[in-house]
Amino acid sequence: MANSQFAVNGTKSNISVQQKAGNKQQQTVLISDSNKFKETALINKAVELLTRNGNANQVSENEEKQHSPWEVAKKQCNNEKERVLRGPKDSRIKAMLLDVKGQCSSNKCVQNFTLNGKQDGQNVFISPGDSVTCSGNVIMSDLQNLIDPEGHSDGNQIIIGKKDPRSSTGIKDNSQFLGYLAEHMKIDGYRIVAPNIPLQGIFSSDGGYKNFEASGNTIVTTASEERKIAVAGVMNVGNIRGNVDQNGNTIKVYLYPLRLGGGVANIHIMSFNKASQNQGYKYNENIPEVSKNNIKDLRKVPRPGINLYNFDILGFLKAVEAPYYKTFDPGNTTSQNKQRNAINLIKNEALKHGNTH
Repeated sequence: MANSQFAVNGTKSNISVQQKAGNKQQQTVLISDSNKFKETALINKAVELLTRNGNANQVSENEEKQHSPWEVAKKQCNNEKERVLRGPKDSRIKAMLLDVKGQCSSNKCVQNFTLNGKQDGQNVFISPGDSVTCSGNVIMSDLQNLIDPEGHSDGNQIIIGKKDPRSSTGIKDNSQFLGYLAEHMKIDGYRIVAPNIPLQGIFSSDGGYKNFEASGNTIVTTASEERKIAVAGVMNVGNIRGNVDQNGNTIKVYLYPLRLGGGVANIHIMSFNKASQNQGYKYNENIPEVSKNNIKDLRKVPRPGINLYNFDILGFLKAVEAPYYKTFDPGNTTSQNKQRNAINLIKNEALKHGNTH
């Protein structure tokens, strides 16, 4: 188990989140009550722990101005803990599985997190066709240094993959590298505070979205501007505004092209063929007026790696899916390096379905 992330302490009850390390990045809840409850089994089903009426966990505008971002985030978390403890036991016994099967919990507090050896606060797993809203979460860490200096760390990372109800994450293992497209993603009202480490605030690097929105998020980390909110594969830009740092300065959302094969293959799609466009794979340059000054649109700017144009992603998926997943089949013992073979397969098929200029 990784370190605890969320704790609510009272005289009679204790609620804590525990995490399973590994690729699935699953988070579950263990609940106990010293008077009436013995230790319960780990609950694997995703349901809301904190059913909200109104915004009881929010802090006032006056508090925002008078206190540091860390104090404000802590106050918001404490308000939420107190609300839970005052609530009926039924609501406290519900499980919390932050991000699974297309769902995104809202109004949660993640503190001093450690996930898979890195400081990832929240992972959201979604699939093609999903429309998901994540709002009001507080993610905070007072760590002084990155646990894994070689890897990046995210406050909220969104991972798009092929739907798989059998998986604890709701998506098929390793499917995030094939360029699937979710329907709609909205992130608002987040408070991500890690003042001592270069935590990437809101991050999504593989797969894409037919529509994407981000508003009212506060990011306080030492990450560079282009890494505070960075999202790849956005086809249509929605409402993007009110994303700020600790001083109220606008944080722009950096938009990058759709990527295939992760950071190893680094295949970036500059444009799509007509058939793919008809299925939603098209970078719409008609940006809402309210969003124009709040984004850095780099979706058609070539990136380090391989850049492909007029890409036939429908043909690519048809050709690559079966052999790609077969590479990771537990029964496949012919390969000593499945990951390398899978990435080579993506590269070879991608080059057949797009032009390099």
